[in-house]
Order: sequence, then structure tokens, then C-alpha cells
Amino acid sequence: MTLASRASRALVMHQVTFRELWQASMMIEPLMAQQAADHITDLQLKSLENNVNSMSKYIEDIKSVLALDVEFHNLLAESCGNRVLMLAREPLSLLFEPAGNMILPRIKTQQRILDAHCAILDLLRKRNGVGASEWMTRHIADFKRGFEKTGFNLDTPLELSSPILSK
Repeated sequence: MTLASRASRALVMHQVTFRELWQASMMIEPLMAQQAADHITDLQLKSLENNVNSMSKYIEDIKSVLALDVEFHNLLAESCGNRVLMLAREPLSLLFEPAGNMILPRIKTQQRILDAHCAILDLLRKRNGVGASEWMTRHIADFKRGFEKTGFNLDTPLELSSPILSK
């Protein structure tokens, strides 16, 4: 049994809510952005740049943007230089896409996601950990605002497969 499949089942069993996903993200993501600024390699920066360029190219395709958003955060986790933080973030990764599936089709904030990723990438290039952390905090706060704008209840358990896109 892999760690990811165990984490996935645990999240379903515990019926994780958007609020819980957001709270954990607010704790982990800014810290990882700050750590990444100190540890990121040129190759990892190039991977993030490729991700941002792909998102820009496919900005109108919600499924592509969601997949690239998850990939951006995974690449950032790998860049932070701390495997424990990376593993702690892994369950969050499983829920970002379903939460995004609930948000993006309704409010279409793909450009805001891209803009945040560009700002974070620019700060990582400058090795500005404080700035990267602050921008990540803004990005994750924006994620919550997007969810609230949809009218969904923050305390309703998230589904690993989104009912919005399957309609």
C-alpha cells in the first residue's frame, strides 16, 4: 500500500472539509515557499518556469489549469529541500484539484492563479523567501475567497471527484 493511497483513503474517511484544506494550506504552503527560496536549484526554477509557461498557454482550459496548479505546488514542495514538509503537503495535493473543480468552472479565476504563480516564481528567482511566503499567503487566501464566492459551504466535506465538472 502506498503512502498516497493511504492518505487518500484517510481523507475520504475523515471527510475533510474545504476549511480544513485551506487551514492546512495556510500553514504549510507559505513555509514551503520561504524554504524554497533558500534551496531551489536552477533546474527546479526551470521546471517552475515551464509550468507557468504551460499554464499561460492553456489558460482557457480549466482542467489543464487545475492540473498545472497542482503541479506548481508539487514542484514548489520538491524545491523546499525538506522531505518531511513535502510528505506533509502530499495529502493537500490530493484535494487541490477537486476543490479547484468546484471553484474555477463557476468564477473562472485562472488568470489570478497564473498571476500569483508568476509573482511567486519571480520572488524565488530573487531568492526572496519572505516575499515568496507573503505572496503564497495571498494566493492561498485568494483560494478561500474563490470558494466562498461560489456559495459552497466551507464545512462541507470535499469529494475526491468533483460533481461540478462531471455534469
